[in-house]
Amino acid sequence: MAGGLPPQLLLFYVVSTIYVSGVFIIFLLFNLYLLDLGFNEQKIGLISGTLAAGSILGNLPAGWLAQRIGLRNTILACFVGVAATTALRLSAVSLAMQIGSSALSGAVLAMWAVCAPAAVGQLADDRIRPRAFSILFASGIGAGILSGMIGGILPGGLARIWPTASAADLKRAAILLASAVVLGAIVPAVRLRELGARVRRRAIYPRSSVLWRFFAALAVWSLATGAFAPLAGVYFSQHLHLRVEEVGSIFSGSQMSQVAAILVAPIVLRRLGLVKGIASMQIATALSLAVLSTLTSPWQAALMYGVFTAFQWMSEPGFYSLLMDKVKEEEREGASALMALVTSSCQALSVSASGIVVRHCGYALALKAIAGMALTASLVLVWLIQPAAPVGNDLPGPASGAAIISD
Repeated sequence: MAGGLPPQLLLFYVVSTIYVSGVFIIFLLFNLYLLDLGFNEQKIGLISGTLAAGSILGNLPAGWLAQRIGLRNTILACFVGVAATTALRLSAVSLAMQIGSSALSGAVLAMWAVCAPAAVGQLADDRIRPRAFSILFASGIGAGILSGMIGGILPGGLARIWPTASAADLKRAAILLASAVVLGAIVPAVRLRELGARVRRRAIYPRSSVLWRFFAALAVWSLATGAFAPLAGVYFSQHLHLRVEEVGSIFSGSQMSQVAAILVAPIVLRRLGLVKGIASMQIATALSLAVLSTLTSPWQAALMYGVFTAFQWMSEPGFYSLLMDKVKEEEREGASALMALVTSSCQALSVSASGIVVRHCGYALALKAIAGMALTASLVLVWLIQPAAPVGNDLPGPASGAAIISD
């Protein structure tokens, strides 16, 4: 057991890192690919909203599937499905075809959103669970750093091999290579023996009033976080006129800032407690978005975007730990499905609306509105969930921070 972490959990981190690397490149390039095809922000927002809506439809079936065939087999099905639906989206050239294929892709992506938290909850005991979630997010961020750089230069690298290709063709080829990376995660995933058991019990969904208040607070936060993130690449490419390599570098830099934020997060959560700690991070997110809305310099905006994503991601381990601490073991798959359902539902609404606002009112007003929503989310969280006293030893500390860096 390395550093107190079970071997199967470490193997799951390997699987997660490979999968996230491929999916990150797909998400980085896909909206830029749509721009090359002639889609504008309003249409891209609609497509992104449909992708999130597909996740809504897929969340509860994903939880049901995990109960019937086990977490491992559901994860394997997710990897195959992501590659297949990505290829389908690349073949869709009309808005109607993009909407249909995006909905299907979202349903497949929901499998990972449901299974990953449940897998960590199953492989990590109560003592190491907050640390385990921090490492899960940190490993994903680390993968994003490398993937952002690779995704940014990949189309240009392919242009040297295929000099006659159009910009859209180059991005399409890069996205297909990223899909192959996702399929590569199958190799280590088949060895996740502890996640392979079939669970024939009926899916159990938590129903306590505390959890429903948690989901209400999460819904407001998801409306804020889902409004800008899918359009960030378009913002830098279309609004600030940066090249795809520069967009990739910005995304990689923002991932680095997220690593630093994850290391600081345990200190904040330990001193303030989970609820007040998460709320403070939400307020900082709102302030960074408000500042971003006033900037016109590309590199000042890139720096502030890194600050924004850092504060946004600081809250994620806290949210997952808060949820998993409040449910029984047999409720974890159901709780994960409900959390993913709430998140994707709100993101589907917010990204579609933000695309319309950006198209007609511009990015400055849209970002100010999103900042106001993030600030509201912090107030709602504290109002709905009574802040507990700061928790001591159950939160990841400096020792776990060292583990995150080495990961």
